[in-house]
This record gives sequence, structure tokens and C-alpha cells, in this order.
Amino acid sequence: MVVHKKINLKEKITEDYLDLSLCNLEKIPIKEILEFPKIKRLNLSFNNLSNLPSDISKLQHIKEIDLSKNHLQSLPENIGSLVNLKCLDLLGNQLKSLPESFSELKSLQWLDLKDNPLDSELKKAAGECNDEIQCKKCAINVVRYMKQVAAEEERKRQIEIRRKKEKEAKQQAEELAKEKEIKLQKKREREQKKLQQKQTNEENLEHEGFNENFNTSSCLNSPNKHIKSGGCQTFLSTLSFLFFVTLIICGTYFVLVNYCESGNKLRIRIKNYSKANYLSHLIQMLDQNVCPVINQNKVPYQNFIKLFQQINL
Repeated sequence: MVVHKKINLKEKITEDYLDLSLCNLEKIPIKEILEFPKIKRLNLSFNNLSNLPSDISKLQHIKEIDLSKNHLQSLPENIGSLVNLKCLDLLGNQLKSLPESFSELKSLQWLDLKDNPLDSELKKAAGECNDEIQCKKCAINVVRYMKQVAAEEERKRQIEIRRKKEKEAKQQAEELAKEKEIKLQKKREREQKKLQQKQTNEENLEHEGFNENFNTSSCLNSPNKHIKSGGCQTFLSTLSFLFFVTLIICGTYFVLVNYCESGNKLRIRIKNYSKANYLSHLIQMLDQNVCPVINQNKVPYQNFIKLFQQINL
């Protein structure tokens, strides 16, 4: 519902002036007003307006607006878009403050803010507004004051933006530091793990070496015991075989050298007395018994030694 009752705007227009006062309006018929671009002055006083629509900024052709004796508690944030507005009457409303964009009304030359519960600073800037001159000063002073307010608010916003950026930068720095610390921690853990693995491998190698030495020693010290390991059995068998062969060779060599050398010496000494008949038989027997391989049926070698000692050869 745009208006309390249907209004014929053409009947309310006089040249460039549209009078909608005392029409019990609760909303401004912006769309209908835009159909008359020649209107320069708009009277909306003595209605039931509690707020202004944001599309009031479309009334760029309006130069004077009378909003006195309504119930306005605030003005739209885009009120500064009415760059051609020269006169604004806000007498007898419920305004406490003005939007920052009010400072953009550079064409404003007349302003009435009487009978509004204005904030102290704004009220001081507005003055009394009891006559034409005071209302003109009010327009200049209020626009200047709102510029200061807008500048201060902008400064606060910049401070807040800078503070927010600093906070974000600090958070990012903390996150980067945290990520770096996590990476370093992971690196240390990897290095520690590698070190532990290396130590474990060395301990395993030492343990394996100890077991191998222990097994070898066990094999050597316990040749008669049953050994399950095939390698140990092979080693012991080979070692035993070599030892046995070596023992046989050494014993055979010793016997051969001693017996044969002794026999040769006896044979030579006996041959010197071969003219005797009884020595021929002995030499024959000696030739058959000088080596260590002596059958049980033959005369032992020691008997020959005793015999020849008796004849003092």
C-alpha cells in the first residue's frame, strides 16, 4: 500500500510544486512522483511517515523537500545522493542523528532541525533555526559537522581495517611459524627415527655376529654333541678329516724316515760283513723287515737291533 487512499497527483501539482501534505501518508509514492520529472518542490509535511525508502535517492530532480511534522526516526543512508537538494525541512520529527552521507549534500543551503531530540554535538552544530538566516547557517554548519563526523568515522574504519589486517597478518605469521615448527618437528622425528633404526640395525648386526661366533665356538667345543646346523656339521667334518689326514701323513713320514734311515744304516753295515754265511740270511730278513709295515708272522724290527748289538757290528 503506497498511500492511505488513492491520490491523483495531477490534482496536487502546481507548476513545479507537488503538495502531498495532510494526506495521511505512511509511505512516499516514489514511483508515481518519478512520472513527473518537472517537479522541483515536494511537500510531505503533516503525514504519518516513520521512515524514508532507500529509493528516495532517485528523486534527483527535486530541489526542495518538506518533511516537517512527521514521525521520522532516521534518514536513509543514501540521502547524500540528492545532490541537487537545496532546501530540507525536518522540523518536528524524532531524529537523533543524521547519516554520514548527509555531508555529501553540497547544494544544501537551508535546513531546519528544530523540535528533534538531537544528540548534543549535532544540536550544537544546528543552532536555533528560528529564522531564514539561522536556517541557512544551520545547513552550512550541519554539513560541515557531518563531514567531520564522516572523516572521523572513516578514520576509525581505517584503523579498524588496519587493525584487522595486522591481526590477520599476525595470525598468518603465527600459522606460518606453527607450520614451520611442525615441519621441523617432523624432520626431527624422521631424523630420530633414522638414528634409532640405524642403532637397531647395528645392534642386530652385533647380535648376529655374537650368535655366529657363539655357534662356531659351540660347534668347536662340542664336536660330539648333536648339531642341527648343516654348516657347522660340514665345517667340523672337514676340519676333522684334514686333521686326521695330516696326523696320518705326519706319522707315516716320521716312521718312514726313522725306520728307513735306520734300516739303510743297518743294511750298509751288515753288507760289510756279507762274507759270513750267517749274515746273508739276516740281511735277507732285514730287507724284508726294515719298513714300518711289518706283518705279525715276521720277526720284529727290535729283535734285529738287539741281534746286531750282540755281534758288535
